[in-house]
Amino acid sequence: MPPNSYIRFDVGEGEVGLLFYNGVFQKPLKAGVYYFWNYHIKVTVQTVDTRVQQLEVSGQEILTADKVSLCVNFVCSYSIVDPISVVVRLKDYQNQIHVLVQIMLREFAGKYRFDELLQQKDSIGGFVLEKLREREGELFIRFSDAGVKDMVFPGEIRDIMNTVLIAENSTLLKLKELEYLERICEKIGSISVDAGGSILSGLRELVAEI
Repeated sequence: MPPNSYIRFDVGEGEVGLLFYNGVFQKPLKAGVYYFWNYHIKVTVQTVDTRVQQLEVSGQEILTADKVSLCVNFVCSYSIVDPISVVVRLKDYQNQIHVLVQIMLREFAGKYRFDELLQQKDSIGGFVLEKLREREGELFIRFSDAGVKDMVFPGEIRDIMNTVLIAENSTLLKLKELEYLERICEKIGSISVDAGGSILSGLRELVAEI
């Protein structure tokens, strides 16, 4: 039999194959290898993965109630429960999920000022997941998880946060010096420290010898 007289399609484990003749859906195919005659009729098989998948919404700009603009990287997990309807009745289901997540993120952010949004960061995933589950029936999809991967702040806000972080690090440095002093005082009755040098560096050397 000449190779060009038939066409082969592979449907993998965890996939469903959708068989079309001349663009008209015929039936679903289970995992396996299929051969079809390649005469007069255009045969196509579209595979749909029914395993849990992830969709990322990257660089999504949201605006808080006090007009602070942030970029959010978001991810949701889902599985297709009706492969036939997803392909036959929907056009680009992933794009539809993407748009829905965008709308829901903007809806959530618009309720809070910037400082409030930071406090509510861990609640964003739950809010979006609940909203997505309300649309499962029309999307023929089951959503299992959703959450924020990270947030990108505007330049001026990053500068402020970095300034605060530096101040906090300075405080932590002082606390570390006091910790070393406490460790030494447990072993030595009294100690005199030269104020002209770095307390921490001097104590590190001293503790290493104890």
